[in-house]
Amino acid sequence: MNKSNIRRCYLAGTLSFAFVVMSIAATVLQSRYAGKIIDALPFKDYERLIHTFLIFILCLAVSVLALQISRSIFSILVERVCMLIGEELLLRILSAKPNDVIGKTKEEVLQVIYNDIEYIRKAGSSSVLQFVIDLSAAVSSLIMMAFLYPPFCLVCIAVYPLNLIAVKTNGLKQKEKEGLLREVNIEGEKLVSKTLLSIRDIKLMGKEKEILDEYKRLQEQWAVTTQKKYIILNIFKNIPRVLDAVVPAIVFLIGFFAIERGDITLGTIVTTVSLASNVNKPIRSFSEFYISFKNLNLIRDDMQYYLKMADEYGKKEGAAVEAIHNIEFVNVSVVKEEKYILKNVSFKIGSGEKIAMVGPSGAGKSTILRVLLKLEECSEGKIIINGIYNLRDIDTKKWRHAIGALLQKNTLFNESIEYNLDIFHSWNKEGGKSLLKKLNLGKFSDQMDMVVGSSVQKISGGERQRLCIVQMLTKNNEALILDEPTSALDEDSEASVMEYLFRGMYGDKIILYTTHRLRTLAYADRVLFVYEGGINGFAGHQELMLKNDQYKYFIQAEDAKNEIKK
Repeated sequence: MNKSNIRRCYLAGTLSFAFVVMSIAATVLQSRYAGKIIDALPFKDYERLIHTFLIFILCLAVSVLALQISRSIFSILVERVCMLIGEELLLRILSAKPNDVIGKTKEEVLQVIYNDIEYIRKAGSSSVLQFVIDLSAAVSSLIMMAFLYPPFCLVCIAVYPLNLIAVKTNGLKQKEKEGLLREVNIEGEKLVSKTLLSIRDIKLMGKEKEILDEYKRLQEQWAVTTQKKYIILNIFKNIPRVLDAVVPAIVFLIGFFAIERGDITLGTIVTTVSLASNVNKPIRSFSEFYISFKNLNLIRDDMQYYLKMADEYGKKEGAAVEAIHNIEFVNVSVVKEEKYILKNVSFKIGSGEKIAMVGPSGAGKSTILRVLLKLEECSEGKIIINGIYNLRDIDTKKWRHAIGALLQKNTLFNESIEYNLDIFHSWNKEGGKSLLKKLNLGKFSDQMDMVVGSSVQKISGGERQRLCIVQMLTKNNEALILDEPTSALDEDSEASVMEYLFRGMYGDKIILYTTHRLRTLAYADRVLFVYEGGINGFAGHQELMLKNDQYKYFIQAEDAKNEIKK
């Protein structure tokens, strides 16, 4: 974003604010002249009345017109800022290499950015501008009331802030109820997981009624908490309306005594009542503004993250590893939105070990892979490579080049097969064709110019997954990180892929893979059992079956699911 564009944005912002001030000044004068018209009763000096009325109409027109001009300028400003942000992000994201896109395709990243910019555009043109207008109007109205009759100003200052207390109390109550609802949902999820994993024991021991009673208790607790949440919301939502009625009543009460003493006129009361409603407006619009402000902060963090990832290749190089002999997680935790996704995860993978990682969905398996690929950072703890290097200090580009990664969302570009397989610029035609044949993809050897990709349905899901595996294997990898590497393959293709990777080409390398296909556990030296964000077991499959009941129940449940699918 160059300096001339920044200057234009500042100028537009200043101009918009100037028109807001003009509109508010006209609104305050309009209220004052409405009071003067009342003071002119009974009408005797018609010339003065007409003069006052014309000024009232002029103030009204200037107020409306200036506000519309301000909104228009501010909308253009927001549009311009969004366009500049979009261009900056677009250029820097697209300049990253295709294989370095933050665990997502470029299209997915750009769609997220587009949605964020749309939110900035809407929030900037509505809630943010509205709050600025309301706040300016409130301050101007208080100043005018203090000038007309100070007690009226003190009434507004004393009464309307009660709305802030109501908003704060409502927020705390809502947060408390939402916390209770989250706890109920977590308890429900745990109960479902426990039921699925232990269903045989539950039936054998005749505990079905206990489980059903627990479900009913959680359901009732959820219903009661939800009901209380909405009752509280409706009570506090009406407080601003009550205050809007109370303030004019107090103003009229004080005003009538002041009129009797000759301190003010009836027009002053009318002007004050007209201005008083402005004082409550920013308090009403604050909640929407606060939500928008928090969301804009989150969007800013997201965009900084994307830019950081896109700019990684311009940074000073960190440490590099030529070979990967062992990987050790030391008390690794990952926290998102104040919730632990992983907590105190510790394990060590030795040289050439093949480790299968299993566990229920949402247990944290994919997060472990993403942390290891430097797609996410540890909130706590560290990952040690070769007993020396902290993964945090290793150059990201070199680390990812040393690791062969296959994620569940791996996609092929809408280009030829040859383009997709040469994504790392290391495709060897002869060696590549041999690799295609070994993975039962020999028919593509003579169709390298065929276009494939997410929008072209010329190949099956299994062929697509195997092409992604070939793409990963076109470069020299010191270790493999595989997320469900055979999920789309039939048994024969799965066997050929597993044999080639585990007992052939990468027999002496570290391989860490997740799986829901239990037959692939035969290729693992040890099994890492991930459960509720922690490590529940790390040993051979048979040993875990004998010594770890939780693992045994999980395997039995997976067996049952696989039988149903067949």
